[in-house]
Amino acid sequence: MSPATKEADLSQRALSPAKRLRDLGLNLLVMVASLAFFFGLAEGLARLAGYTPYTAQADVFRQEFENSERSATDLFTPSPSRVWDLRPGFVGHRTDWGTRNWVTISINSQGRRDREVPTKKPAGTYRIAILGDSVAFGARVEAKHDFASQIEWTLNARDKSRRYEVLNFGVPGYGTWQELSALKEKALAYDPDLVILAFVMNDLFDNNQAGKVGYLNMTRVQGAAKFLRENSGFYRWMREKVLSVEAQVALRDPCAGGDPTFCWDTTRQLLDQMVDTTHQRNAKFALAVFPIRSQTLARDPNIEARYQQVMAGYARAKGIPSIDLLKAFTENRDDELFVDDYHPTEIGHSIAMIETIEQLDAQGVLPTP
Repeated sequence: MSPATKEADLSQRALSPAKRLRDLGLNLLVMVASLAFFFGLAEGLARLAGYTPYTAQADVFRQEFENSERSATDLFTPSPSRVWDLRPGFVGHRTDWGTRNWVTISINSQGRRDREVPTKKPAGTYRIAILGDSVAFGARVEAKHDFASQIEWTLNARDKSRRYEVLNFGVPGYGTWQELSALKEKALAYDPDLVILAFVMNDLFDNNQAGKVGYLNMTRVQGAAKFLRENSGFYRWMREKVLSVEAQVALRDPCAGGDPTFCWDTTRQLLDQMVDTTHQRNAKFALAVFPIRSQTLARDPNIEARYQQVMAGYARAKGIPSIDLLKAFTENRDDELFVDDYHPTEIGHSIAMIETIEQLDAQGVLPTP
């Protein structure tokens, strides 16, 4: 091979990588353009067929709030994640609490029924976040008498080696799905050492209802899938035409086909997420299972509700602390423990506080004084 031929061959080899790169870029461009054309055509055809994108979650939840009784009171404000939240700065009374209308409700600027604290946890502080519905919130009792406030006061009185802060994230009417959202978006920002979920029997119903109307599916969808859900008619066509009816129902309602009076699957899935999310932040998670008044009035002192048995079994399987308050309430049933069938009186909250601390101590959850 002559020197000129060798030089030309070397030049061609030197140019080959650059040429291959240009060819690859051109192929990718053609592929992207083809995909864009296909999906653009598919989107157009879906729109022509009447398939508009799903309504945005925030819009659905705002409409739900506006159609509910909660919109009539200044205590609540709409939430794009949970339908409603407590309105920061609210001070007033509920007019539907009967003989307890005199109870004052004061919501701090952080949206909780307790005092304000800095988001950053001070050194030497042990923080407990309490999640729940109106029972955790302390409906029909003054804030100083509720479950959360009594736990904080008692722990600080017995242990002077550290400071305890108990933050009450309870909101009337919440189900576990809303409490999961509040955990992720609110409670974990305060770096709690322990998260306690105050669980009540009606939470099962609230969770199952949320599944049936599609709220759980909306809140599960995130990222690109959420964007497509709220912006693509083709996405809706794919879901409603390609998926079977059974698959659509299962996506909307984890309890589809289950026991309508007691479906556990939805709540179990939500609790799994709460436990895992808490543990990922190196915090402990505990369940406090509250009874209802009708259970404590039973003549059989050994009575156990089906949902309490299930919750205890779940806690054992998950390896998390669990506080069953039924026995303590039943043993003290001669006292006035409930305002109505669900909400404890000041004495009821006190009993719940004592039993919770005792059981957390017995299970090695709280710091040693």
